[in-house]
Amino acid sequence: IAQSPTPNATGVASNTNVTATFSTAMNAATITTATFSLRAAGAAANVPATVTLDATGTIATLTPTTPLAAGTVFTATVAGTVTSAAGTAMGANVTWSFTTAPAAPVAGAIARVQAVSGETVFASTLPITLGTTTTGNTLLVAIETNSDIPVSSVTDTQGNTYVMDAGFVAAPNRLNVWRASNIIGGAAPVVTITFVAKEEATAVVAEYSGLLNVAPLDQTASNNQFNATSYTSGNTPPTTQATELVFGVHVNRTGLGTWTPAAGFTTVQERDNVTSKHQLQVQDRIVTATGAQASTGTHSTPVTITSLVVTYK
Repeated sequence: IAQSPTPNATGVASNTNVTATFSTAMNAATITTATFSLRAAGAAANVPATVTLDATGTIATLTPTTPLAAGTVFTATVAGTVTSAAGTAMGANVTWSFTTAPAAPVAGAIARVQAVSGETVFASTLPITLGTTTTGNTLLVAIETNSDIPVSSVTDTQGNTYVMDAGFVAAPNRLNVWRASNIIGGAAPVVTITFVAKEEATAVVAEYSGLLNVAPLDQTASNNQFNATSYTSGNTPPTTQATELVFGVHVNRTGLGTWTPAAGFTTVQERDNVTSKHQLQVQDRIVTATGAQASTGTHSTPVTITSLVVTYK
């Protein structure tokens, strides 16, 4: 018997039909829901379905009456009692299994849970201790450097995996954002940023709930401004989902002063590095319509500001 989905297939669509193709024409009276069945792992009953045999008598199709459960192993069985058109029984049962695709990730209400900042004086690592984190949430790490030393890794004591989502286009090591999705939560985890050499750096770690656990990154933009009192990241391409987090990161590299985010934005954290004299500022907002996004505001004194914005679904 040729089987579909193929044995041990994964990522099978939930609306799939199951087919058994015989090498000879079969007796239609023996091809029924009693002899061709499908059952989910651990279930006590077969999946409700209809079973048909095509005009050639060789292709039996089992059609579930409702979509199959996502991320589930199913086993199909053709009983050995089915017979050919000539009356010959197949003899032994034929079984095979496949796994349906996991459910599509769905975001909840996006909310910032906590944010903590830290800085290095002149070191190759920057550890930041958070409050208790929640499993399934997202951690965003905004990093600025004085000497454009690359970040070699971001890790934490919970064993979460971090990826770099975006950096200032002209100098990605100067200002960048890293992310850990669907985190393993815990009490007082320590996020450690490791540089390839000693650096004077500043960072903010923010925890969010409600972001997609799979592929949340949407759009980015970055910009540099000289002798500026107004700052902007520049506009991103249009966002692809109505409700998104707009995560803006800004660093003033030439003097101290006061940040004022534009209307709609809220300050996540501000941190002045006492050694480099840089000011790192992170701000965010939740938008509810698609479109180009920019992180904007004003600074109290004319300074050089590097800006980066990242949107998340």
